[in-house]
Amino acid sequence: MTLKDNHGKTIVYKDGEFGAFPLDPTHPATRQRIIVELEKAKAIGARFLKIDFLTAGALESATRYDKNVRSGLQAYNIGMSILKQLIDSILGPDIFITQAISPTFPSQYTHIRFYLPMCILI
Repeated sequence: MTLKDNHGKTIVYKDGEFGAFPLDPTHPATRQRIIVELEKAKAIGARFLKIDFLTAGALESATRYDKNVRSGLQAYNIGMSILKQLIDSILGPDIFITQAISPTFPSQYTHIRFYLPMCILI
């Protein structure tokens, strides 16, 4: 379910305290994990979703569950399309979705991309 390097080892996204293991957006277990999380959101009546660290799903990888996927960005678009379909089917189409730490802002998936302008303190 995690992205692997050429030696079959899980790729680590950002070492340290905020490190994570990026998931393969094309893997069925990733889809199932999303379903579980969306059902939790539905149970509490969520009307807003913030999805984060999406760049991890666009990382290049030696292998993917879907052998037809040739690039990280292609996998990202497949994963985002699946996510949007699941949100619509589980939570309904009236959910406000914002994304952060993402490689691109394709408006077909979310309503807004979180942006934090860099500030210089003098």
